[in-house]
Amino acid sequence: MAASTNLLAALTKGVAASAQAIELFYQIPPFLLPIYQAAAEQYGVPWEVLAAINEVETDYGNDLAVSSAGAVGWMQFMPETWLQYGVDALNAGYADPYNPVDAIFAAARYLAAAGAAKNLAAAIFAYNHSQEYVESVLLRARLLASYPALAVSVLTDLVDGIPPLREAHVVTGSVDPTAFPAANPNSSTPVAVPSAKGYLPLPTQLVEVEGAPGSPVVASQSGKVVAMGRSPSLGRYIVIEDVYGDLLTYADLASFATRYRLAGPEEGTVPLAVEVASATARSAAPTGPATAGSQPPVTLHVPATPGILRYELEEAQTAAASGGKVLLYARPDNPDARAVEARLAAASNLTGGWQRLRVGAVVPQGTILGTAQPAPGTTPGTVLRFGIKPAGDPAAINPEPIIANWVQLQRALHPQGAKGPNPLIGATAQSVFLLNQAQLERAVLADPGISMPSCAREAVAAGDVDGRVLATLLFLSRSGLKPSVGALRCGQAALLGGAPSATVQRGLGVDIVAINGIPIAENQGAGTITDLTIRTLLTLQGRYAPKTIISLMRYPNAPSTEAQPSHSRYIEVDFAPASASATIASIGSRAIRLTAAQWNALIDRIASLPQPRVPQKRSPYAIPDR
Repeated sequence: MAASTNLLAALTKGVAASAQAIELFYQIPPFLLPIYQAAAEQYGVPWEVLAAINEVETDYGNDLAVSSAGAVGWMQFMPETWLQYGVDALNAGYADPYNPVDAIFAAARYLAAAGAAKNLAAAIFAYNHSQEYVESVLLRARLLASYPALAVSVLTDLVDGIPPLREAHVVTGSVDPTAFPAANPNSSTPVAVPSAKGYLPLPTQLVEVEGAPGSPVVASQSGKVVAMGRSPSLGRYIVIEDVYGDLLTYADLASFATRYRLAGPEEGTVPLAVEVASATARSAAPTGPATAGSQPPVTLHVPATPGILRYELEEAQTAAASGGKVLLYARPDNPDARAVEARLAAASNLTGGWQRLRVGAVVPQGTILGTAQPAPGTTPGTVLRFGIKPAGDPAAINPEPIIANWVQLQRALHPQGAKGPNPLIGATAQSVFLLNQAQLERAVLADPGISMPSCAREAVAAGDVDGRVLATLLFLSRSGLKPSVGALRCGQAALLGGAPSATVQRGLGVDIVAINGIPIAENQGAGTITDLTIRTLLTLQGRYAPKTIISLMRYPNAPSTEAQPSHSRYIEVDFAPASASATIASIGSRAIRLTAAQWNALIDRIASLPQPRVPQKRSPYAIPDR
């Protein structure tokens, strides 16, 4: 790569050159992208550096041989260093260097402890005491960073899913190469099916997916049912527009599910824990290399006086004071998460219950959509036809490499002993700031983690809500803090205790009455879900930083926080009116997209990459998580 000066120069000139670079030079197995980015969110280390180290050490897991010095696993940790920095990221009861999630999170933890926030090169040198190693990693990281954030975000969003059938694989011979042409993406005649907005044209490029016997058909991504019915060409079909705007078609179903259930808070993932601290003080600085995070939670005191709760800091180092960031934790068993879980278990369920599966329904990932047909002949199993049309792409793509990466990601997330669902919290949170206004509106309406009154949904659909408000709701949802809206343009006086403010009624603010089903009422104070939510909101920067965050709490050195007795039941998040010249939510607008030809070339490139083996059994190098 050091010799590819012409390529590196071209990558700095614009999106077109970068898109071409992804198409021609992309080499990361896509299922690793959400893992890198979740670890980056937690420890404040650039995901590109984690990917570059992974490439240098093991070629993205394709070479897991023990090094001559005895280093092991995906990120090549020395066993004695793994004892100190190994991470049980999946709550399996052990930290395994041969699980890619544990290994990548451990590498991020090590780099954070080595001072990556202050001196990235020095932290990489601590990881491996070689200046040539540092230069190699940084060069690769710069190349990855020059890829357009939009393209990486779209690919990350797409692969952060689950297979539509258990043990899914594409049936050999069902992929027709001519059905996904790079040169003529419109060669297949679309099928028009009734949708919520008239008729929806669907390309006919579908592949057969076979799964385990008795496997139900499940939603690979969260999203909104935009079409559902029966046609001669598709049989029984369901089309879901996911929260990123991709269309996923499930065809030839044997039957539909008549209803689905929205998981209550006691059934879903434990909410993320939030700590306000710098990553460097969590773990001791390393005394040796990894191969050859952050201080304890800030203690806050709430005076016994009724009314406004004013927080006094026991320690001076807070996110607002020191510029530290709120860290998003994938582990559900850390102390903060356990404290929230205890409250969660007793909380009322504001979002659960059975819903009818119909056009317009917003379904979470994993929702059972129906049953698949029995596989033909004597082959045991089930089969359906499946297609993917990425947002902004005029044609469908070959879904086979995407399904293969969904399978790989689920193997990585569910090793032996892992307990329950393990979404990579925060992996796609930052991508909300790449969406334009129309895409934000569509994503909010399709996100099952955001609940709101019907009049508020109508206001969002009509374009009457500021894009910064929509981005904030999406950011919270994708960070593991699922908001229930009490007022957004319109409001529910019963939930708020009064009418919403003028700012909220103008679409420049939002009132949040619950997070993850836990009411804000009677849950304000240190360590509560309200505290966690406000600290997460304080990490928003630039144009997305709220003007005011109103609750019963005020945070020293955070002037945007206000304490008002009237806000005992909700958090109000307000933004200043945008200037006439400001373009809200237009950073890296998704109007700039890969063309159909580039999508097909990228999918072909992904299909040609070697697939690393992701073991699910515990390796001999795993250590107990005590």
